[in-house]
Amino acid sequence: MINDIMKEKKLKVICHKVKAHSGDKYNEIANSLAKIPGFVKGIKNNIFEGTLITLNYNSITSLNFIPTWKSTPIETPIKDAIKEINRIKSMLNFKYQERFKHIMSSTKCREIDWDLTFKTKHPSKITSDTTNKEDSSRRSFAIKLLCEELPTLS
Repeated sequence: MINDIMKEKKLKVICHKVKAHSGDKYNEIANSLAKIPGFVKGIKNNIFEGTLITLNYNSITSLNFIPTWKSTPIETPIKDAIKEINRIKSMLNFKYQERFKHIMSSTKCREIDWDLTFKTKHPSKITSDTTNKEDSSRRSFAIKLLCEELPTLS
């Protein structure tokens, strides 16, 4: 909206950073934790080693930008793209644990429908605002069963 008004009225806006809390110990800590350059440089994780989500600065004509991944523009909303990347990262972190090495190194790995496996182990949404003891118990049992960690009598 502000951008539209600026264009319509042909306004030139100059922004100046004002240090309101300089010298405040806790504000300095918050500022160091909230630095933007880490995000602008790209999102990196060890599962997708060598891949970044980057901003093409030449594409920035106003406040809009086009994020890219492996030189390919991300055409879905950035929030959805990051959610999908995190979903895949979590699934890969789970799959490549030491306990599953025997499955991952065999042809079984290609035969397993991993999306379906995770949907069966997580039938309800984890992001619910309320907790449900029955759902939590079912989910816990399913994960323990998958990981072969059910207690046994010996």
